[in-house]
Amino acid sequence: MGPPDRIPAARFPPPCRGEHCSFFGCRHGLALILNRTRKEAVVWNPVSGDSRRVRFPRGEDIVFEAAVLRPAGFDHDLGQLSPFELVFLCSRIRASRLTALVARIYRSESGKWISTGSAAALAAMPWRPVVGPSVMVGNTLCWLIGGGDILQVDLGTRRLAVIRMPLYLPLKFDFQILSLENNALGFAVVSRELSLQLWQWKVELNVWRLHRELELGKLLSPAPSVGKVWTKLLGYAEDTNAIFLKWNDAAFMIQLDSFLVTKIPESTTNFPYYPYTSIFTAGREISSGAVGDEM
Repeated sequence: MGPPDRIPAARFPPPCRGEHCSFFGCRHGLALILNRTRKEAVVWNPVSGDSRRVRFPRGEDIVFEAAVLRPAGFDHDLGQLSPFELVFLCSRIRASRLTALVARIYRSESGKWISTGSAAALAAMPWRPVVGPSVMVGNTLCWLIGGGDILQVDLGTRRLAVIRMPLYLPLKFDFQILSLENNALGFAVVSRELSLQLWQWKVELNVWRLHRELELGKLLSPAPSVGKVWTKLLGYAEDTNAIFLKWNDAAFMIQLDSFLVTKIPESTTNFPYYPYTSIFTAGREISSGAVGDEM
């Protein structure tokens, strides 16, 4: 939000600092932090200030990605922390190779971890990092794997799948997973011609198809006649279907439904964006704090 609607960041003190804590995104009014020192996940409602700690699942060597969400059909409210679900991507490493990749699902209502099947398609591959954060597409959570493929976790069937990216795309460029119309899986990429391409996965054909293409030079500031334009995809807002893009020294939010562009004020970071949304009921207060950085 722009001034004067911004809220000082000091009003959202995270419940976990130091101790090798990492932020793993937010969804449905909740945020997720992993404390690798204590081997616990911290589920946090930044608005109410409530948090809950969950121990890592046993029997896995590495937890390298995680996501938080509300159960299907739950209408989240500002004052509630539970119920929630966690999805962990876990691996077993033997001789510096990935021998198994599984997703573990935690449900706060039962307090138990549930295992999924392993991703057989990944088991024989050399180690490739998962490029977070996750994107929810229908009833699946999707992560981008280093090199350009997409890993899917189906929350209904509890199965893992890998979807290959088109081989002819410039894989050295950034990709951003999207949720397109009718919960279709998609991704965005900036082409060498500086157009934002939106691709859609056609399940019935098992192929990717170009869905839309937008010339960024016409939508944003014109490209310089001399020198290169530097671009980077910074993140995606599931609730509003908006993508965040760095264009030289400026950052923009582009609504993918209307192509409405908003310049993000005073933005200099090249780090990922984690858009947070929540329901605010009139009459409730946000925990107080000293004036500092703004959100």
